[in-house]
Amino acid sequence: MSRFLLIDLNNFAGYPSIAIGYLVAALRAAQHEVVVVSPLAVGVAPPAREVEEGFQHYWERRISYSTRKWVAPPRHWLGKLRSGWRERNKRKIVDACRKHLQGRYSAILISAYTDELLVCEEIARVAQQRGTPLLIGGPIFSQEPVAQAWAKIPGVTAVIGSESERSIVPLVEAAASEGDLGVFPGVYLPDGRQGPKVLSERELENLPVPDYADFPWPTYKNRVIPLLASRGCGWGKCSFCGDIVTANGRGFRSRAISNVIQEMAIQSRRYATKDFAFLDLKLNSRPMLWRELIEAIGSDLPGARWIGAVHVQADSDCGLSIEDLRRAKAAGLTRVTFGLESGSQRILDSMHKGTRVDRNVAFVHDAHDVGISVRATVIQGYPGETVQDLNMTAEMLESVSDSLDRVRINRLNVLEGTRLAADYARRPDLLPGLDHLAWNHVYARSRYRYSQERNPEYREAIRRVLGAVHAINRKPIHEGAEVFHGLM
Repeated sequence: MSRFLLIDLNNFAGYPSIAIGYLVAALRAAQHEVVVVSPLAVGVAPPAREVEEGFQHYWERRISYSTRKWVAPPRHWLGKLRSGWRERNKRKIVDACRKHLQGRYSAILISAYTDELLVCEEIARVAQQRGTPLLIGGPIFSQEPVAQAWAKIPGVTAVIGSESERSIVPLVEAAASEGDLGVFPGVYLPDGRQGPKVLSERELENLPVPDYADFPWPTYKNRVIPLLASRGCGWGKCSFCGDIVTANGRGFRSRAISNVIQEMAIQSRRYATKDFAFLDLKLNSRPMLWRELIEAIGSDLPGARWIGAVHVQADSDCGLSIEDLRRAKAAGLTRVTFGLESGSQRILDSMHKGTRVDRNVAFVHDAHDVGISVRATVIQGYPGETVQDLNMTAEMLESVSDSLDRVRINRLNVLEGTRLAADYARRPDLLPGLDHLAWNHVYARSRYRYSQERNPEYREAIRRVLGAVHAINRKPIHEGAEVFHGLM
């Protein structure tokens, strides 16, 4: 039996990390000892998300989205304030990890996003000093340039960019015994070698039930259990989406509904709650399975409350008729999130969203009318977006303001591995307005300039969109949905 330290650096949600839960379950099933460090357990609370907005939130967003030169100093000041808060919290995590690392471990595993680079570098230095193997993993590391950059961090033994629930035991055992990690799929090594090609995990029913016992349940605002009924996306065509190109997002795969319900019942008994967050990219990828899930939860788990993400398709049955929504609400669906993205049909088509503006609007009203809280996302700055397109987005948001609980607006981020990134590499001339794109692989970020943002009329249209966003977000959350507020 070996002893492993698992460090969870993902601090974006008010519930346990499902990735850590799977790894802990697999390692304990193999009779290994596991110690888990999570941010909340060391006093680092997740940032407040999608709060009931006040006047200051509106002006912070205005400053953040402004492209005027005179706004740069206050935007830089706000950025320093946020960075200072994040660095203080990161120091707490590093200090807690240092204390744990005084013990003896066969290997250290970190689950991270690229934002935690500095924390990972510090932990890697300590691991190197103690001669302890360090493995870093997470969805973004299935992108080769990112994984290769992180594998070069001094003290890192390997970077893992695969679905590793089934391979984690032999992988960490090999790391502890100084074996060859290059034989494992999705592994990147400091010497430039990498393992075989990653294949999607197909046998989802045979995976262990995630073990969340090490997470600080008494300190969560509400007890919410994360789970997955499927992996990948049944649509899988949106050009901007980075989720569908990660290891666990490639190719749609689903579990038997009986298997999902069994896990929900087990976790409900373990952690004394009936509140669940489905983390599927698109919970209605297969309408038949979606309807079976609704029926099974309603009949087998009375009193359950749950949330999830869906995709509204235009010209086919996607399981989101008002009758479907009524049944889902009766079965405990409390909140749903989806991508509105734009009020311009031309832009939606450019994104390959597979939906229509009028269908999106109808879905928002239907879900609200049956008592489901609705959250949506909007993207600003997609290549080719004009003043007219932005005004259409503002009009759409204004038309659903009474029915939409929260909306998150995001400036377009061109992500590694996406269709949009590939299109830019082949034919940048076909993406009007997107200029001077450059990559920072360590942070998995792109930098570019969107030429329309220098247009005064475009800036005025952005202000109109931001006003519509604020009008929605300043309202109280839908009654009954408070337990899930800010989680998705």
